[in-house]
Amino acid sequence: WSFYQYVTRSSGTLLHRVGTLLHRVDEEIEALRALEPYERERRTARTLLHRADLRVVLIVMQAGARMEEHDADATVTVHVLDGELALQLPDREVTLLTGHVMMLGKRLRHDVQATVDSAFLLTLGWDGTTDNSLDS
Repeated sequence: WSFYQYVTRSSGTLLHRVGTLLHRVDEEIEALRALEPYERERRTARTLLHRADLRVVLIVMQAGARMEEHDADATVTVHVLDGELALQLPDREVTLLTGHVMMLGKRLRHDVQATVDSAFLLTLGWDGTTDNSLDS
């Protein structure tokens, strides 16, 4: 293995070089929306990056789909790439539109509903001392 290790998809898109990672998120969204679980469950997700100190998950949801109340063992960000989300927090509801990014503190209970067909990046960062799982 050389220092510059490349992994490509059949389209030839560069996905990985040692120490870096590149995803074509628009292509990933399209691919997720074509999967059977998206049709059956009205949402699906793909982990784009999973490292000891960082996890990035792409989530797509159909209009009206909901993720029931949950929390995470880490500080998270929600970055809306397409659509509109309603986040129910303990003290209020927040509407996130395309381009909005919101930080949620560790263990903050919330639920997520897609107001329209939506795609967002969930980023979880942590210090490695917890399992960083999403809890129901």
